[in-house]
Amino acid sequence: VLEQQEIIVDNSPIGIDAVTTHVGPNSEMTFAVYDAAVGDTSGSGLNINSFYVDVYANIVAEDSSGAKEERVRYLQRVSPEQIDYVGSVDSLMATFNVNVDEEEGEVASLSFYMVDANSAGLQNLNGSPNPNGATNDHVNFGPSSYTNANGVLDRAGNRSTVQQYRAKYDNTAPEAEVMSSVVETGIRIRLTDEGSGVDSTSINITSISSEGESSTYGIDSDEVSYNENSGILTFAVAEFGSTVEIEVADNTGNVAVAEAVSESLQLSVTDFHIFPNPFDPTVREATVEFILSKEAQVSIEGLDFNGRKVIELANDETFAPGVQQMSFAGNAIDGQQLANGVYFLRIVVKNGDDQEEQVFKAVVAKR
Repeated sequence: VLEQQEIIVDNSPIGIDAVTTHVGPNSEMTFAVYDAAVGDTSGSGLNINSFYVDVYANIVAEDSSGAKEERVRYLQRVSPEQIDYVGSVDSLMATFNVNVDEEEGEVASLSFYMVDANSAGLQNLNGSPNPNGATNDHVNFGPSSYTNANGVLDRAGNRSTVQQYRAKYDNTAPEAEVMSSVVETGIRIRLTDEGSGVDSTSINITSISSEGESSTYGIDSDEVSYNENSGILTFAVAEFGSTVEIEVADNTGNVAVAEAVSESLQLSVTDFHIFPNPFDPTVREATVEFILSKEAQVSIEGLDFNGRKVIELANDETFAPGVQQMSFAGNAIDGQQLANGVYFLRIVVKNGDDQEEQVFKAVVAKR
C-alpha cells in the first residue's frame, strides 16, 4: 500500500543579524541567527555545528612616516563549542566572548565574519589564508578584498551569505559625577557614557558609616533609584559623614568608580540643570531640576547671550527641601517662543541671611 506524504522543500539560506553594536576588551558579541521568517514553517532548522566566527581588529596605527592608517589584524576563531545558544532550532541568539589585544595601536572597531566549518572560510585575494593557522601580521583589506564560497548551514545544507559585521570598540569607562551629597536629599550622581551606554544592572553602592560599618546596595535596593533619561543616580544615605563608593560599568564591561562623603545640612542649591539639553520646544517641554538642602525662597531667570533678561521661571517663590522640578515650554517673558541659541539660567536661593546661586547653560535648538 502506497501512502502519499508531503515533503517540504527547504532551499532558502539562513539569515544572520548583528545585535551587539559595541564591544570592549573582554566582552560579549551577540548575533541573531534564523532559518525562516516569523510564522514560516518551511525552514529545516539550524545546524549549529557549522557556525564559526572569525574576528578581526580594525586598528588605527602610525606607519613609518608617522601617518595614521587603519590596519586589520586577525584576532581569533570562535568555534561552535565556544558559542552559547538561546532559542529554538529555527531562531536563536548566538553569544560568544571576544578578547582584544591592544598592543598594536588604537582599536577602532572589530569585524566579524561567519564561516562554515567545512570551507576555507574567507580567502584573501592574494592567496594567503586567514581562518586556519592565520598569522598576526597586519594586512590591509576591505569587504571587497575577500571572497567566500561557503557560509553557515541549515539542516538542509543551505548556506548563509557570508558578510562582514563591524562593531564599535569601546574601552572607555563611564563618567560618574557627584552632583549632590546632602543627607536629606540623598547622594546624587550623574552617570554618562558616550560609547555602549550605562549598564544600570551593574550599579553597586557601598556605604561606610562614620563608625566603620559597611553596607552594600544594588539597583534593586529601596535606597537606590536611577533615572534612565537624565542619567541621575540617587542613593538615600542614612546619616551625614558616611563615605559612599559607587561602582558602575557600561555595556562592554568598562568600570567607573566615584566616591562621595555625605554632608551636614546647610543652605545649598545643587544639581541645577535642564533636560533634555539641547531641547526643541516645538517637540516637547524641557524640565528644570534642582535640589534644595532646606526650605528657601527661589528665583530663576534666564539671560540671552547679550546679557538681557528674557526668561523668568520663579520670582522669590518658596520651595520645600529636596528635589524640585518645573516644566519649561521654551517661552520668553513676552510669551513668544525663544529663538535658537544659548541661554544662561540663574537660580538664586535665600533663607534668612544665607544665599546661594548657580548658573546653567541651556541650548534651544529647533529643527
